[in-house]
Amino acid sequence: MPTRHTTTDRGGLTAGKPADANRPFTATDWGHVQWRQVERDVRRLQHRIFMAKVRGDVRGVQSLQRLLASSWSAKLLAVRKVAQENGGRKTPGIDGVVSTSDKHRARLLKDGLSLTGYRPSPVRRVFIPKANGTMRPLGIPTLKDRAMQCLVKLALEPEWEAVFEPHSYGFRPGRAVQDAAVAVKHGLGAEGAGRKNQRPRCRWVLDADIKSFFDEISHDAILSHVPVFREVIAGWLKAGVFTGEVFDPTDTGTPQGGVISPLLANIALHGLEDLFHEWSMTGRSRDRMEVVEAFSAPPSGYRKCRPENARVSLRGPQRPRKTNRREPPKVYGPYPDGSWRTLRLVPNESRTRTSPGLRRDPGLRDLRLIRYADDFVVLARSRRQLERVVLPKLREFLAARGLRLSDEKTKIVRDTEGFDFVGRQFKRLSPTKFLVRPRRRSVRAHRDALLALFRNRAIPVGHQIQRANAIIRGFCNHFRTDHSGRTFQRLTYWALRSFCKWMARRGGRVTAGQAYHRLTRVNGHRFSMPTAYTPQGRLVTLLAHTRFHRVRHQQVKGTNSPLDPRLTDYWEERRERSLLRRLMADGNRRRRYLLRRQQNRCAITGLPIADVSEVEIHHIIPTHVGGNDDWSNLCLVFPWAHTALHARHQGDYSRASLNDVPFSGI
Repeated sequence: MPTRHTTTDRGGLTAGKPADANRPFTATDWGHVQWRQVERDVRRLQHRIFMAKVRGDVRGVQSLQRLLASSWSAKLLAVRKVAQENGGRKTPGIDGVVSTSDKHRARLLKDGLSLTGYRPSPVRRVFIPKANGTMRPLGIPTLKDRAMQCLVKLALEPEWEAVFEPHSYGFRPGRAVQDAAVAVKHGLGAEGAGRKNQRPRCRWVLDADIKSFFDEISHDAILSHVPVFREVIAGWLKAGVFTGEVFDPTDTGTPQGGVISPLLANIALHGLEDLFHEWSMTGRSRDRMEVVEAFSAPPSGYRKCRPENARVSLRGPQRPRKTNRREPPKVYGPYPDGSWRTLRLVPNESRTRTSPGLRRDPGLRDLRLIRYADDFVVLARSRRQLERVVLPKLREFLAARGLRLSDEKTKIVRDTEGFDFVGRQFKRLSPTKFLVRPRRRSVRAHRDALLALFRNRAIPVGHQIQRANAIIRGFCNHFRTDHSGRTFQRLTYWALRSFCKWMARRGGRVTAGQAYHRLTRVNGHRFSMPTAYTPQGRLVTLLAHTRFHRVRHQQVKGTNSPLDPRLTDYWEERRERSLLRRLMADGNRRRRYLLRRQQNRCAITGLPIADVSEVEIHHIIPTHVGGNDDWSNLCLVFPWAHTALHARHQGDYSRASLNDVPFSGI
């Protein structure tokens, strides 16, 4: 019996639900979920939560959060994120359950994902190596706990996005590492911070490190800020961990590896930047004008006044007039929309953060704190300012949350000495020149990843090139917004040499030079980089790091958030410009054409594409059943949607058609 999917008119909380409410949700139903409607329903409720927080409506925020956590659309989206999109969907918790098919996702929804009577399970602890040679504990919750955490995160995030600080960039929607890097450059007076001959104000940097943040954070510092889901979050924090078969209780800390852990970390550290802020009235005026009544035409009996003189007119004369004559009421206009308005003055109670250079307190002037999750730096004018003002306030703030600064890693340096932050090295070369490049540890980790790949000699050459290209593309896209040209040149030469050495060891009795000669001559054509055919018959070439040209990153403005319904146009324009800059830098005409044809949406789900590296090319008619590589047979899709489509075909690719890609623009 075919399944009919219905949506509600208000809220849309049954998007993708079977018409027969008594029938259980099955894997077939999962394959027919209307994801555009699901995300639209969830985003609508998130917008309402955001605006309720802006208005100060506490009861409205809590009511809407409960509504979102119980909605069917939010449950669908939470399951998709943790069981279909997330790279750790095949990593089990203590129950051994993973997600590899639609049946597993339907089974999660069958449990109901209800917060009523829900009891979290302990996490499974594993250890991963850190850069300094020690081991980092990683807590892996069960698949159901991850879905529940994602559900609560969808409800909590809009409330906190409305109040988070402007220079907090870690694990927040619409913000990235590149924003933090640009904020540091601007704070130190580089690239767009002012005139070329302007002397930088901040010359000293506090490179701070919180000791064992995720292990020592106080539970009370988190639970005191989440009144709605306090019991559920307390259950996750105190669930305990299993290291092998040994159980350990958790009295402090939050497990690294949980879906909601980054948000809880941002909540616990909220207010860190405002320690060094001063507040001033919005508009620099003690009062503001409020509209009493609006008219389409000037009413009779009113005195007409210009809008630009409204504030002076409403305040009245400085000296009282010596007359008893009663003046007529005033109406102001016309405004750009053609309206006329009566106004009144009300006290201006709105406040905004004062610009760092305009603060009245000399101890706080020009201080800038830039934070990415639990990692932050403080920019200051002098070493004395950092030692006498910044460090005491930081220690007091962290002590209230059960935390402390690491004495070994926290240091004060001058900008000319250089410092590391968010995987980059920052160093001033001259008063007007600033260098930002990948730090040595990041480059070493990238080379180690490629070396680990080149140790396997049994992989076909074409397949090896594909795997190496994925690593190279990810590294270069991450650092291409910095001054990485020379680093990319050295890595291109190193990767080419290492690949030819791997080919020489694999072939035996062949030198690296002979391997290069063979790999760059295919079918009578010469290539500059190693080229080979994959087992599927596709010709692939090893990517050169130098192919990735620099793309300047546009920093997000102030406290702007994609969950703010008033900034929808700003985020849509930002997304389109980012896609265009990336495509123009890559010179990829095919992807640019496909994105334009699909209107920057996934061809299967219709969801907006925010990053070109997040999509894959899909053949509408597969090549082994008569398709070709013509652009009319190609489209761009999300990897999780691509995998789900092939799973629905169940190996019978003769069923492939244009109906599978309704948003391809064909």
